[in-house]
Amino acid sequence: MTIGLCFYAFFLLGLNLLNVLWYQSLDRLGGSVLSELRSDLFRALHRAPYSEILFLGKEKIKNILYFDTLNIFSSMSVQLICLVTNVLILSVFLVYAFFESSWLCLILLLIALVGFLISILTRKRIAKASRQVNIKMKEDNQTSNEYVDSLETSRQNHLLGYFLKKQEASIHAFINTSLKADCTLVFFKNIAGHFHQWAYVFVAAILMFLTEKNGAEMLMYLFVLDLVFNASQMIEGTIYQIVRFTPSFVNVRELIEKKSNSLGVKISEVRTISFEGVSAQYGDKKAVCKATCMFEKGDIVLLEGGNGSGKTTFLNVKSTLCS
Repeated sequence: MTIGLCFYAFFLLGLNLLNVLWYQSLDRLGGSVLSELRSDLFRALHRAPYSEILFLGKEKIKNILYFDTLNIFSSMSVQLICLVTNVLILSVFLVYAFFESSWLCLILLLIALVGFLISILTRKRIAKASRQVNIKMKEDNQTSNEYVDSLETSRQNHLLGYFLKKQEASIHAFINTSLKADCTLVFFKNIAGHFHQWAYVFVAAILMFLTEKNGAEMLMYLFVLDLVFNASQMIEGTIYQIVRFTPSFVNVRELIEKKSNSLGVKISEVRTISFEGVSAQYGDKKAVCKATCMFEKGDIVLLEGGNGSGKTTFLNVKSTLCS
């Protein structure tokens, strides 16, 4: 007994070390993929015409270089290998169940398929509810950022009431969306767990009443059921993640395939900035009213006015229009 427990403890320790080495190998593989991918993107940006870079927008390019490449890193180094691993696990235990009992293998396969479908259906609802909450959360954060960015203007033009009402409305929308989303999240998350429990009871009842299996054999079959069910859900979740990252692959491919700047195209030098009839306001309070201006290269411009007259707002409007 003591020898057996010691052997099992060393086995778990060895398994833990193998798990650490496995994840380190995944990190190294992903690191090489990420390094090569970003090098290709840097070269593509170096070759691409500057007009196309401006058309894409520097913010989008930054997102491609960071978020999209990390999504591909996750897909190649984690998700894809996880998919292959779980498919192998599912196949091995289904084959084991088949040699033990063909009808038990059929039951496990049906449970795996049903678990796969339940995971697909619930994940779509959960993802949709989460997206709605994230949208409202970003809108609420945008309201706070808008107040901080306009703090000077708010003080000078007594706009605190306007921002308080806007903040209250954004929080109200966020909470209402969260209340609806929580109903969906809790309900559909519980469905998968409840089906798992029902499958346990179902298989245990079949083994108990229709076969002559002893307790150890029943535990073994329930262990196999647990692995098959979890593997099916892991496969579905991995496929979902890979599909969700598809836009990242598309964005990176489009950037890498940008035509080189073989003709040496350059953006024309900007000599004049002009706009006409531009207005800006905070609620009912007008900060800039029908402004018409033109600036030539080399002009030195003095912008003057009393506190709250709209100088900062005017510069913000000009910067927004030019960008």
